Amino acid sequence: MNGSGYLAVAIETGSNTDESAFHDWYNTEHGPLRLRLPFITTGDRYKASDSKQPGWSAVYDVTDLSNLERRIYSRMREERSKREKQVMGTFTSLDRKIYAQTSTRQKPGYSGPAPVQVAVTAVLKDEDLTDFDGWYEEEHT
Repeated sequence: MNGSGYLAVAIETGSNTDESAFHDWYNTEHGPLRLRLPFITTGDRYKASDSKQPGWSAVYDVTDLSNLERRIYSRMREERSKREKQVMGTFTSLDRKIYAQTSTRQKPGYSGPAPVQVAVTAVLKDEDLTDFDGWYEEEHT
């Protein structure tokens, strides 16, 4: 796992989740601790606009994914605060994924985070990967 990419986390809060405590924890503890790391450059948070689950997503841009395997990062998950354990213990689901960047596109004149993020998963056979990449780069985007 080398090179740039992003860390995506999808969360579904539970019936025992105190929404105010959830947002306070995320805004004052969880997010800021990650943004202090030199290899995490942005952290964007999203709420599902279609009322489907999971209801929350966070995306962190990472300059070098190999840093996510280093102690400086892993200790945040291993040594969670009492508050973090309490808040996260109320989630019905938490899905964490790491994605390596394979290409990038940007609308001319635009900078900043995408106002909407659409996640699509494709399961491919190895022999179809070259054709898929060609289609994605040349036609889809």
